[in-house]
Amino acid sequence: MCSRPVLAHPDPEKVFYLQTDTSTKGVGAVLTQELDQSKKQRPITYYLATFTPAEENYDIYEKEFLVVLKALEHWRAYLIWTKEPFVIKTDHKNLTYWKELKKLTGRMAGWHEKLQDYNFRIVHIAGKTNGPADALLRMDQEEENKGPKLTLLIPSDVFLNIFEAGDPGTIEDKVVQTQQRYQEVMNKWEKMLSIIRHNKQGGRTAVWTNRMGQLVVPPDNNLKRKILKELYDHWGAGHPGRDETTRQVLHSYLWPLGRAWIAQYIKGCATCQQNKNLTHVTKTPLYKITVPENAPPFTQIAMDLITGLPKSRGHDAILTIVDHGCLQGAIFLPCNTTITEPQIAQLYYKHVYPWFRLPTKVISNRDPQFTSHFGQSLAKELGICWNLSTAFHPQTDRLMERKNQWIEQYLHLVMANNEEWSNLLPLATLVHNNSANSTTRFTPNQLLIRQEPPVTPAQSEGAENPLAEL
Repeated sequence: MCSRPVLAHPDPEKVFYLQTDTSTKGVGAVLTQELDQSKKQRPITYYLATFTPAEENYDIYEKEFLVVLKALEHWRAYLIWTKEPFVIKTDHKNLTYWKELKKLTGRMAGWHEKLQDYNFRIVHIAGKTNGPADALLRMDQEEENKGPKLTLLIPSDVFLNIFEAGDPGTIEDKVVQTQQRYQEVMNKWEKMLSIIRHNKQGGRTAVWTNRMGQLVVPPDNNLKRKILKELYDHWGAGHPGRDETTRQVLHSYLWPLGRAWIAQYIKGCATCQQNKNLTHVTKTPLYKITVPENAPPFTQIAMDLITGLPKSRGHDAILTIVDHGCLQGAIFLPCNTTITEPQIAQLYYKHVYPWFRLPTKVISNRDPQFTSHFGQSLAKELGICWNLSTAFHPQTDRLMERKNQWIEQYLHLVMANNEEWSNLLPLATLVHNNSANSTTRFTPNQLLIRQEPPVTPAQSEGAENPLAEL
């Protein structure tokens, strides 16, 4: 393989052999063929590449798989249309079972899909016979023996809580001793801040406090760490958090600029980072579906079906119609799971059209009732823009999903007989539209008819017939 001529020209009529190997930093591969009667393989081309920082963290199986994928993509012109299956030689035996994996990650599934374009077979060879590919990856032994690179997730300046524990004496004694070393600073603060100097032990020791008797904390980081060790890290404190720690510290000491220092210290507490629950997780802001300004009620609507309900007077589904404009109102109509697009149009014609005219935009999911040719043709003839959401993606219209949740919860709470839910839908529509919307601060009925119709009869006027109360 080292004697001239080193490289040979590829012959598409013969079988290609691909030898691969990987290291901690990169990949190496050699493409060879048997070009004469001696069955001796001659190299055609070499391939060498380095891993990205993310790829360096892959496990050994993924790295060995990745080198095969990289080599195939690099030599796609040679290997994509071979008459005979080409042979991939590897010293990683697990690759020979690559088709038998039952559960694949998203990354591995994508790699498997790319391999479907090639006609090949993988064979295992001993590591000592994989010299051509291995020779491309030789590096300094010191570099090869280095362990995995560790990455700090938190800036180093955050970790302020590093100190020596077990110092004798109380915290107050340490504060007084530290004040003696910072007498020049304390004298300046005495002029700037409302602090008082006290002479003790015959004037040999000066102690600075404020008018409430709180000791003044000098600008010494070691002392500050010792204070927080007692009031924050100690098992008697229990890592109370930023606000409570600040309150306790400032209750006992006068600490200039202490709030920022305490917050930085707690931010770098490794114990809290490992064990405390995150209560303020950052969320991606929701995208609000836009509505034309000053749009009349039910000009832009959303429709959805709630199916799988128990039979009630021949109905087993609910058609929900929601206004996306300023009303945010909803109408709940009983129907059947097998309802068709013409029947949905008939329900809209009877219950919504006489009051609000035809909509200009309809939002729905991809149920067959909304994607039929009739529905699309009817919308086109009437000038209605029909917007379909992505399949299996309810987040597209969260307003509709919330209305569906509301009506299901309402029926569960007020319904005693599962077979009578269809009779409660007109009442449910009234109850919903009498509820204030968190966005507009008004109820849909207030915006529409400037009043809220009473839902329940006066409590003092009971009826003898229970059917009348229903």
